Amino acid sequence: MIYVFVFSSVEAYRYQIENERPVRSEPLVTASAPSVVDEYEQQIKELQKKLSQYEDERQLLRERLNEVELEFGKANDERSSLSTMYEEQLQSVIQERNALVEQQATQTAERYN
Repeated sequence: MIYVFVFSSVEAYRYQIENERPVRSEPLVTASAPSVVDEYEQQIKELQKKLSQYEDERQLLRERLNEVELEFGKANDERSSLSTMYEEQLQSVIQERNALVEQQATQTAERYN
């Protein structure tokens, strides 16, 4: 039984050593990791640059939108002013017409009296 116990201990030790080998080989894998890290850092820098460009473009578009909104507001104000002016002129023409119609009716009534 002692022999079996010793053999089991040896097997356990061998199992432990075999399982540690991949751990020991990890530094070899991580030795190539800086290039992967460098690639990721480069991708991050490129994405940050694109993001910055998009933000700049977004800012320019926002400024242009504000300009267009101002132009639209001015055009709308001008339209409102013109509309008001035309409505006032139309009311004036209607009043003149009504006055002429009334004058014509009065003259016609005087002729037949």
